Amino acid sequence: MRTALQVSVSFKGQPVVTRIYPGDSILIGRDTDCDVRLKNLGVSRHHARIDRQGPGYLLRDMESAQGIQLGEKRVESLVIKDGDQVQITKFSLLFRVVEIADSEEDAETVRGGLGDLETMRASDIAPSTERGATASPPRGSSARVGGGRAWLLIGALLVAAGAILYFVAR
Repeated sequence: MRTALQVSVSFKGQPVVTRIYPGDSILIGRDTDCDVRLKNLGVSRHHARIDRQGPGYLLRDMESAQGIQLGEKRVESLVIKDGDQVQITKFSLLFRVVEIADSEEDAETVRGGLGDLETMRASDIAPSTERGATASPPRGSSARVGGGRAWLLIGALLVAAGAILYFVAR
């Protein structure tokens, strides 16, 4: 048995994605090479990084503009404890330390912090070299990138067309 980090991402309180990361590091940010991709302009391209340190995990801000919030306090680094929750802009990340089985014979039910958890085999989990979990604001959200700009442009065009018609009709 070994541990892995489960990251659950929500946007404005709505769950977006949950994924288990068995590797030794997790990159969080807006860029396509990030393991946890948070698609929002408030998130830096490489916003934060989580590294395994012994039996635990260390979350570090990578000099991002918006930072990482733990409660009401901005933090530069944090030793992650099971159940910790941080904010990156409007995204909330919940961390759970879970056990995963290295082989078939280890795949059994193990006791977790909130009751019985089914252990996953390491082969059931995507390798950490594969970039994965993309967290976008839910459909219909007003936080879509560029959505406000499009309406602003349409409004400006309507005002310009109205002004032209006004002066032509005089």
